Amino acid sequence: MKTRNSTGSVFRCIRWATLVAAGFISIVGTSNAAGDTQSDATPSVVVFYSFRHVMPVNVDWDRGIRNGLASAGLENIRIEVEYLDLDRYSDDDFRDQLVDLLEHKYANRRIDVVIPVYTQAIDFVLAQRTRLFPNVPLVCCTAKAELAARIRKVAEATGTEFEIDYWRTVQDAKRLFPRMRKLYLIGGVGETDRHYRRMAHRALDDRLASRGIEIIDVEGLPIVEMKQFMAQADRDGVALLLTCDEDRDGNHPFTVDVSKQLCADCPVPVFGTYDTLIGTGVVGGHVWSIERHGELAGQLASRIIAGEDVAEIPLIGLHETQSVFDARQLNRWKIDTDALPTGSKIRFAEASIWDLYRSQIVLGIGLLSLQTLIIAGLIVNRSRRIKAERSLFASRGEARNLAGRLLSAQEDERRRLARELHDDLSQRLAASAIGIGQLELGDLGNADSRARLKQMKEDLIGLSDDVHQMSYQIHPSILEDLGLEDAIRSACDRLARRDKIDVEFRCGMLPDPFSDAINLCLYRVAQESLWNAARHAETQRIDVVLTADPETVNLEIRDFGVGFDSDAALKNGGLGLASLHERARIVGGDLSIAARRGSGTTITLSIPLLDDDR
Repeated sequence: MKTRNSTGSVFRCIRWATLVAAGFISIVGTSNAAGDTQSDATPSVVVFYSFRHVMPVNVDWDRGIRNGLASAGLENIRIEVEYLDLDRYSDDDFRDQLVDLLEHKYANRRIDVVIPVYTQAIDFVLAQRTRLFPNVPLVCCTAKAELAARIRKVAEATGTEFEIDYWRTVQDAKRLFPRMRKLYLIGGVGETDRHYRRMAHRALDDRLASRGIEIIDVEGLPIVEMKQFMAQADRDGVALLLTCDEDRDGNHPFTVDVSKQLCADCPVPVFGTYDTLIGTGVVGGHVWSIERHGELAGQLASRIIAGEDVAEIPLIGLHETQSVFDARQLNRWKIDTDALPTGSKIRFAEASIWDLYRSQIVLGIGLLSLQTLIIAGLIVNRSRRIKAERSLFASRGEARNLAGRLLSAQEDERRRLARELHDDLSQRLAASAIGIGQLELGDLGNADSRARLKQMKEDLIGLSDDVHQMSYQIHPSILEDLGLEDAIRSACDRLARRDKIDVEFRCGMLPDPFSDAINLCLYRVAQESLWNAARHAETQRIDVVLTADPETVNLEIRDFGVGFDSDAALKNGGLGLASLHERARIVGGDLSIAARRGSGTTITLSIPLLDDDR
């Protein structure tokens, strides 16, 4: 405890400071305040806290009050705050001078609501309200039962009341630690500390005694001694931390600091009775919320500022309690959350990946699903495309095969027609010519008849030659009779005689005879190219070159005429060029056409030679 003399010295210093401040206010500020504040329409609230301003519980109350005022939508509320700390400064002279100071400070100022917070502030404001704040509504925040009864008798007062449920907290502790046989009541020796200890004994003594649980008081120990004492605590015990506003050495620690130091290495679990202690090392408890009471008080003040009659507003907040636990301490003491009371709230739980990144995960899954659908669609489309391409390729193959078969059938038919023309029609025409010749040698009368018969003979001879030539063109039997080189040379000679064009044919050394298909392809390409040059090129010269090596056979037909656009001719569907390409394809050859208008045309055919082609 502090000595009376030291306390008196502090009071005298404060008294002088108070008098100086009061004089300054009365001389300088009163007249200005009277005029300015009366005309100021901004709502004004004065909050009185029981404890010094650095106490953590004040922070919770203040946050709640401001949130409650803001929730009503009121803006620009002027909030004045006073910290009384009457537990430490309980001298009557101090109180008198404090009242004088406050009277000067708030004289002639419009105050809409006064909010005294907790026991000491409520008691002080109720006692001094007629002097300090006459006719000003009071919202008493966090009033104990006996104060709540006094508040109800004041017409211009309302507020929030609370009651600590010690028994529910001990029940929670017993539920989580069934082997509990001792309860350590830890607290200080200040006025508030002793009050809560008495309330705890009143609520617990009989109930715990009937259950064989011993109560052990740990009262007023400095933190170091407290930790040493609790280090020897029985392992079947549980501690209940009350308040520690003052220890027996006169120190004034904060209860939250005591909790942090004690719980760090205490061998038994520690429980608390108000929510500010949650997070300082206590396991939990059935607690009342300081911030919630501040919020309720702020809401009541907002209703009064809005014009509601304070006399019509009852006290609220008595049952604003809840079982709250610290997840970290549950892990420390290996307590399953399923063992907690129904409706319990867990704080400081480590957020899971899902809790931290829920929106990102949902978005990612959505995008991944969309991407999967797109990929699946692409795969399906690709498989369909491949199937269609294969079908198209097969169709093209069938078309090409059909074209080859048609060409083969065409050649077979030409061969048959050539045989018919040569062996039948041609022979018959020749026989007719012979018969007419015999008639010519006889005596047919006059000269005119003989001339006519002679003309008929010449016509029949010409017809026979034409039929023979046609049969030769339909199927070149000369290929089978004389071979490829002579057949092409014969075609060149016939074209030169018929169209009076200089045709030069050169042939290199050829290997063993080629297959019939290659021979026919080379001959038909040469024949078709010569005909095209004679009909369209307007040329006077054509060069034909046939060469071969062990791997390939090459044929080149070049004219020196007007040329043409080969790409346009192919696009226009020319059958001659298409048949040339198809013939080359059937035997696996490659046919190219180099042509430009005014520069002549060169057709080159290259056919690879396989073993079966020789």
